[in-house]
Amino acid sequence: VLMPDRHDALAAAAEMIYRIERLAMNSESPDLVATVGRLDVHPGAVNSIPSRVTFSLDLRDIDLENREAIWSAIDDEAKRVAERRKLQIESQIINADPPAAADPRIIAAVGESAAAMGHASQEMISRAYHDSLFMARIAPTGMIFIPCRDGVSHRPDEYAAPKDIEAGVAVLGATLAHLANRKMAN
Repeated sequence: VLMPDRHDALAAAAEMIYRIERLAMNSESPDLVATVGRLDVHPGAVNSIPSRVTFSLDLRDIDLENREAIWSAIDDEAKRVAERRKLQIESQIINADPPAAADPRIIAAVGESAAAMGHASQEMISRAYHDSLFMARIAPTGMIFIPCRDGVSHRPDEYAAPKDIEAGVAVLGATLAHLANRKMAN
């Protein structure tokens, strides 16, 4: 099949992945992240034009309105790419959980506990999918992170030094004691 007559699903997917990256990079929210982490190509042969491609998109932002606007822009781009390349496109949302914020009282208690023990701390946004996303719907929630070698976490090469693990556990214990002495009514 000569190049002008092809309907290459992988070329379309590559174009979409690039457009997703551009939309995320140009987002008004500095906290938006877009990750295409899986790509399944059919038939997957060296000399066969890909007829079907499935890819995943993980789109996150602490600003729900912005996340939804970027999703809409991605959907519009996908329709334009498919139309221009004479391909069909389908999308399926697997989940679209709203972001959750940690309770300010818990954040303050963690900071106070760390400071009292002589540990540095900083507030940070976690974009990873933690249980706290769901727990925050029913109870005040917060998290304590410890340093990992080279800042790497959620990967097989993650490593935390025993002294940092110990410090994290100690801060957790002090935070729980601190919170137990205060009212945490919703």
